[in-house]
Amino acid sequence: MKIKENNSFAYFRIPNSSTVQYIEGNCSKTLLNLGSTKTNSFLISPFNKGNLVIEIPFDEIQLEPNYSKQSHQIINNSYNNLGKDYYLNLVQTAIKKLKNNDLKKVVLANTKNCLKNSFDPKKLFEKLVEAYPSAFVYYISTPLTGTWIGASPEPLITYANYLHKTVALAGTRLKNANGNWSEKEIIEQKWVSEYIYSILKKHQLEFKENGPFNYETGELIHLKTEFEIENWEKLVSTDALISDLNPTPATAGFPKEDSIQFIIENEGFERNLYTGYIGLKQNNQLNLFVNLRCLNVGQQNLTLFAGAGITEDSIPEKEWIETQNKMMALEKYL
Repeated sequence: MKIKENNSFAYFRIPNSSTVQYIEGNCSKTLLNLGSTKTNSFLISPFNKGNLVIEIPFDEIQLEPNYSKQSHQIINNSYNNLGKDYYLNLVQTAIKKLKNNDLKKVVLANTKNCLKNSFDPKKLFEKLVEAYPSAFVYYISTPLTGTWIGASPEPLITYANYLHKTVALAGTRLKNANGNWSEKEIIEQKWVSEYIYSILKKHQLEFKENGPFNYETGELIHLKTEFEIENWEKLVSTDALISDLNPTPATAGFPKEDSIQFIIENEGFERNLYTGYIGLKQNNQLNLFVNLRCLNVGQQNLTLFAGAGITEDSIPEKEWIETQNKMMALEKYL
């Protein structure tokens, strides 16, 4: 595909900000090592690509976005509407696997197609900006990815107040649900926290750990633990750290490689950008977010994505409902 000048764009709103920002540029033709990207660039990484990213370098960030300036691009990803029975059977298959070997957890994604009708991407983006003030909200389009819109509650690596931070986010419940967190949800979150702890230690990073605590986003609540990294300047390789952190047990499973292999062999579709990461490199500081609560714009359909963490104690119907609740975060604004 011939790359044209300023063929790609990204509208975005960082968490807890009131400002929508906009960049445009010429995206990379292939995936690049994160460490080799420009000082100022918007970065997009598909699922399970480690430190490899699509880069959109930019000269400046615009604070007065002009939605009429760009038209979004569509590529045919051909997502099928797999349906409830398919997902329930997939969860059952995973539970059998979990009970018979050393796989502790696997995160299984689900999709849902909606007709586009009179869909307006900028209107959806604006609604999500208003509805999810603590999320990273974006609307992007490139010739390599097509067009995606999302509102992610989960940082991968962020920079603020001279500190880099990462989080362990797992467990999901509706905001108005009664009762305490289940043992399954508490253990899930513990596995994610322990994994991130071990990776930060491996890279000889000093950090403060805070949590777990309840984290509210829209109609959902998650369990969250924060890790504030205090000696980022001593990090030997950003590429190696991101490769180890991405994907975490929150989006793939545990152990990491075994769960990824199960996903590849059984899930039934390519996740593409879902559960990859997306965000900004500015003055060499990273603000990257796990790409959750997102949709892809197709020719006739919009495809919503969500996942649930499966353990041997999972109840398939509840896991299906969890994915539906998560997809509703975007679907109710269509």
